Amino acid sequence: MKVLQSLKVALETVKVAVRKGFLYIFTGSFLSKISRFIASFAIVRILDKTDYGVWAYAQNIFQLFMLFDGLGIASGLLYYCSKAHTFEEKTA
Repeated sequence: MKVLQSLKVALETVKVAVRKGFLYIFTGSFLSKISRFIASFAIVRILDKTDYGVWAYAQNIFQLFMLFDGLGIASGLLYYCSKAHTFEEKTA
């Protein structure tokens, strides 16, 4: 009896997560990571050594900037800019 009730609660939790878009976000993220993984093998095979070095260097610089995104700077800028009411406050 208790197991059945726990199963119903778990099923309801899954339904709520699906309604909120969890499944779509999870699937999109998973497919994105798989495609990047496969593309990395393709890029190694397609590019020669010097071009691959340039590509890897550009990727490193890009990942360095993505660290700031992980810190929430983009969200902070959106929050700050949406809170500012005048043009002078937004551009300050």
